[in-house]
Amino acid sequence: MKRGVRITWVLLCAASAALAAVLISGRAGAEPSGGGKPVAAENPHWRDDGCKQCHELKGGEVTGPPADPESQCLACHNGKRARQCMHPAGVPPTYARIPDAAKWPLQNGRLACLTCHDARLACNKPAFRPANNAVFLRNIRPGAAADTFCANCHPPEQYSKLNPHVMLDAGGVIERRCLVCHTRLPDRNALRRTGMPLLRADMTEVCLGCHRRHSDINPKGHLGQPVTRAVSAYIRDRDIGVLYEYLKRTTTSQPDAVDFPRALNPPNTIACATCHNPHQQKTFPAESILAYGALRVVAGKSNKVAPTVPREEVCRDCHDLRKLTTRKPPATQPGAK
Repeated sequence: MKRGVRITWVLLCAASAALAAVLISGRAGAEPSGGGKPVAAENPHWRDDGCKQCHELKGGEVTGPPADPESQCLACHNGKRARQCMHPAGVPPTYARIPDAAKWPLQNGRLACLTCHDARLACNKPAFRPANNAVFLRNIRPGAAADTFCANCHPPEQYSKLNPHVMLDAGGVIERRCLVCHTRLPDRNALRRTGMPLLRADMTEVCLGCHRRHSDINPKGHLGQPVTRAVSAYIRDRDIGVLYEYLKRTTTSQPDAVDFPRALNPPNTIACATCHNPHQQKTFPAESILAYGALRVVAGKSNKVAPTVPREEVCRDCHDLRKLTTRKPPATQPGAK
């Protein structure tokens, strides 16, 4: 991977570390045998009775730190039992400046969970989970933006501002912009989704690495909501409408009978890309479903993009607006601004 791509991705991941809500409720324990669904991890943080999840106890008191804190963290935060952190770990800090190794500890010279997170903050009694630093990051000021935390190791002056949604220049596609979100370059000639976007993380998590707040007209918010059969049919009809002429040429059955992957997170829940196309216009062929609603570069502002589909049209892709007659106060949730 080129250095520029590595640096860009480190910034994106570092911001995500400050924003991720890493806590998932459930019962801790080993993953079930026989290929069953992993058991969600019980959250031990900010709880008086959570010490036993990570420490050995004697007489009800902690005997000392875990022998291998990194393995202890990853036993839960593996992306299955609890949310996985997007910041790289287990690698030397080649492109980061560790300000004080005593206060930002490495594990055998490599980045670890405890390099950025001070788990002891969540062990204090009485346990109290603060709104401003629920993931117990080191050296973070109340109310500080995520990028100020990242600046502890990644000086802003070393990084030029980058908008990964601006994907084209006079020479064509800017490969390193694609690789901010994707592990390798997608097929730019694709006309329909494959169901394998080759993203670096969960579809929503990739977006939340940069886009922290999202005003939503739905009081419950959209992200993570299950998609009903009716809404799924609306999305399918939209995709078929965009691809109708292509489907007539390439399928032996009627276009209306074709089914293919939608921009949803498993298991069939709404993601950012369900409503928003993150790609710049002309990244994909005009007749591709991946070009529908693509972003345009704002005139005179080469690093700024804007949607090409009015909000009402985006809503109409999934909803019968005639039935949405009652406006409620908008909700604020993580997402794109």
